[in-house]
Amino acid sequence: MKKKYKLLNFNFFICFVFIVGSMVSTGMFLFLLIYFIYYEIRNWRLKFYYSYDFYLSKQEEKEYNSLKKNFNDILLKAKKVENSLLSYLVQGRSVKKNKNGSYSARTSLGKKLNRVIPELQRKLNIEIKNVDKIEKELDEYENLPQEKAKKYIYFSTMRNMLRFTVLTLFIFNFIILAILSKEVSNEYLGGFIIFQLLATTFYCIWYYKKSSKEIYN
Repeated sequence: MKKKYKLLNFNFFICFVFIVGSMVSTGMFLFLLIYFIYYEIRNWRLKFYYSYDFYLSKQEEKEYNSLKKNFNDILLKAKKVENSLLSYLVQGRSVKKNKNGSYSARTSLGKKLNRVIPELQRKLNIEIKNVDKIEKELDEYENLPQEKAKKYIYFSTMRNMLRFTVLTLFIFNFIILAILSKEVSNEYLGGFIIFQLLATTFYCIWYYKKSSKEIYN
């Protein structure tokens, strides 16, 4: 099952809650650092350094080729069953049918058609389901490079957003608060929070669009 890597998800909004909390609570800042470390590790584990890293790996390409061969074999088998079914249906044109749709059993051909045609229809339905199943799996492999790119864009955006946030919060906590008095800091705290959220949001959107443009163009 494909996982959708949408930027605006639960983790994204949780990060923003931690960002706001980090402005007033050391504990929330520690939780934000945990998120920061998590996305650093996840991004490092992706091992995507160049655009060709999104292509199918040797193992994935081997699996894809094997699946494609299997697809062709099943498709050929389904075609043979379909041709056999059509052949018997053509033969059945010369045989009278009963009201229930079955062929008249007064002739040996009618008896044979009543036995063979339902069996061939059952086999054809099974083969069609197999073809559809493998076709979906092939589509997943063919879309895999794009899914890898989406995954990279998501994790790298979250990582860089958290890097930006941790850096700006460090500046806020250790420089601004060291210069300003406690009373002045409290007075402008709301403004600092709004500035932090806006700066983080704009940076996140900018980096997300920049990464998407670099990869897809």
